[in-house]
Amino acid sequence: MKPVGFAGLQKAKGKIEMTATAAGSVDSKSTMKISHTLFTLFGLSAIGNATFAPAQRQVLVTYPEDTPHSILQEAKEAVLAAGGKINGEFTLIKGFAATVSNEILDSVTALSESHRPTVEDDSVVTIQKQDPLEE
Repeated sequence: MKPVGFAGLQKAKGKIEMTATAAGSVDSKSTMKISHTLFTLFGLSAIGNATFAPAQRQVLVTYPEDTPHSILQEAKEAVLAAGGKINGEFTLIKGFAATVSNEILDSVTALSESHRPTVEDDSVVTIQKQDPLEE
């Protein structure tokens, strides 16, 4: 009896089936089918994961001066728990920078009725337009 080797994958009736041949008898056509099938499977998997990830944006979340520390802490924990990222914390004002989805922002904004945060996109701000040729 000859040993059996892996030869390819086939999709039949919604199921992926593995076919086998005698060891050493895999030809280039079979190898090409295997490569194409695996590429298709992994490619579709990657595309599927990308389309289900919510859009993330970088924001600054600031709170009124009288906001208790516990509300800030609760907001940061909510961001992290929902898959967001805290990019920095402010020391002169109450707030933090984060990368989050809009859904997370909605829940963070709703944490406190009396201490509503201000949320703005994190971006570079300049006070004067400079021409690089004038320097």
